[in-house]
Amino acid sequence: FVIHRDMPKSVEGYYQETGRAGRDGEPADAFMTYGLQDVVQVRRMLASSDAPAAHHRVMQGRLEALLGFCETSGCRRQVLLRYFGETLEAPCGNCDTCLTPVATFDGTVVAQKLLSTVVRTGQRFGAGHLTDVLLGKHTPRVASFGHDRLSVFGIGSELSEKAWRSVARQLVAGGQLTSDPDGHGSLRVGPEAAPVLKGERAVQLREDRAPAATTAAPRRRRSVEELPSEVRARFESLRQLRSELAKAQGVPPYVVFHDATLREMAERVPVDDDGLSRISGVGEGKRSKYGPRFLEALRAMATADPDARDAGASPASIATVTSSEPASAPNGDTVDRTRALILAGYAPEAVASERGLKVRTVEHHLAELVRRGELTVQEATGLDQDAIRTVEAAHEALPDEVRGRLRPLHEVLNGRFAYGTLRAVLAGRDG
Repeated sequence: FVIHRDMPKSVEGYYQETGRAGRDGEPADAFMTYGLQDVVQVRRMLASSDAPAAHHRVMQGRLEALLGFCETSGCRRQVLLRYFGETLEAPCGNCDTCLTPVATFDGTVVAQKLLSTVVRTGQRFGAGHLTDVLLGKHTPRVASFGHDRLSVFGIGSELSEKAWRSVARQLVAGGQLTSDPDGHGSLRVGPEAAPVLKGERAVQLREDRAPAATTAAPRRRRSVEELPSEVRARFESLRQLRSELAKAQGVPPYVVFHDATLREMAERVPVDDDGLSRISGVGEGKRSKYGPRFLEALRAMATADPDARDAGASPASIATVTSSEPASAPNGDTVDRTRALILAGYAPEAVASERGLKVRTVEHHLAELVRRGELTVQEATGLDQDAIRTVEAAHEALPDEVRGRLRPLHEVLNGRFAYGTLRAVLAGRDG
């Protein structure tokens, strides 16, 4: 894991630093805390720098991009990839805003209140004092400046102090406010403030809520020690092979393959190039360089234990392992195995744990089974008919241009249903 106790200076820095936790190929978490003071401090450093004006503009743009990443109510991975010129069509389903969608509200009026308070107090004060004025607090500082006699005094009682600080951060991120580095953190109206104050532009703000209490244990990948004994044995054999190849080339073992890649090989036991290419961490270069040696070992494992073979491998590739085997996977199609476990009463998370798959993979299996007519929507999702009708009605109410897409449907239902559940319901309509 990587923890940022305060905000980095740029998206590039954040991306590089969080990437340190993922270099072993294992699941990793990144956690960051930040506040308005971080923005003020970075801007003060920029203002005091002797760098050329062009450099200032670049650094300011990077800071604004990072603020936008922090304050987004959408998928963080989509924002991150968009910054680097890439596109992720669907939300990642793994970041905090995907797992716990952020509610938004029309913040135009509260934005106008804060901007008006900034103007009427002379653009000389920070978020703390401005919040005191909005909440109508009779502090010595408020009284000494006569701000308790302003028309904006006490007009912000609908929000808490914490909520007003959140509004201030979001308006800084949106350009409606800017911090004055020479004024020790005072806030001034920014270039985007005028249209908001005139009522010409609406402002959508995220509604920061306390995390909901939950008794569910977080999903995690099983450690090697928790895997079945036969999988552990295969994993250790593959590690030994990796060590031999790494030693011969004079490189660290992880340069050949990460542990996570070896574990997936041990669990799935692919027996051909196509199966090996579907293993996470096996790119074209590594498949060409190391594939033949690993496939030789994996085929030997598949011969010794036919039940271990990759259920996704083609019948022809399975038949090449040994001529005495039938030309079909002994455990049947991988989607059918998911169906059998669901009908046996397993939840999707339990199916994923039992089979060593990702929950998202199981959810795609369920949608496919519904589409085929081999599971009902109720069997695949556990929803009752009223809930299914609620989702279907919300889908029908969407505009034509976004109907059929999961993200708009998820948002209009206020995050009540998981993406996998929505996918299965829509598959039932397709079927």
